[in-house]
Amino acid sequence: MTYQKYVPFLWVALLLTLGACNNNQLSTDFDTKKATWVKQTNFKVDFTDPHAGIKNIKNSKELMTSILEKVEAGEAKAYDYDTYKPLSVKAVQQIFHPTDTIVTIDYETGYEAGEQAVQNDLNIPAVTKFRIKQDWYFDEQNFKMHSKITGLAPLETIYNKDNSVRGDRPLFWVFFDGVPKK
Repeated sequence: MTYQKYVPFLWVALLLTLGACNNNQLSTDFDTKKATWVKQTNFKVDFTDPHAGIKNIKNSKELMTSILEKVEAGEAKAYDYDTYKPLSVKAVQQIFHPTDTIVTIDYETGYEAGEQAVQNDLNIPAVTKFRIKQDWYFDEQNFKMHSKITGLAPLETIYNKDNSVRGDRPLFWVFFDGVPKK
């Protein structure tokens, strides 16, 4: 028996499943406590990936820039990436304006002359990705999937000296409906 004769049925089933999904905000008429199935997902979105299908609507300010500005100004609360504890104003400023220590050289002798604190700025152009927490709910009564984004974490891409990508550094979490449980 070949599976090819079942392909049209599988496509119909897939389309019905996707049609039942609601990717908009969680509707207020759905009580998440009545969900028969709940799943939390955690995934990365790269805003520089042309295949991600991310577009700015009506020439609005980019989402990434908007969130970074609101957190730095104290208009949005930032949480530690690992512990989910609220970050202090000082901790947020350390993310946006880190202080590094550099070794100074005495050019006459060629030896180290000491250390100096240097204030840097967050490399905003390197913040091009989000880690996203999303909850999925199955509404058995209406046979629909509901999704709700619960948090975003901006990721800064870290580069090696040869400009190859070393990895992504999470800056903080911004939660929309309270801090999730660990």
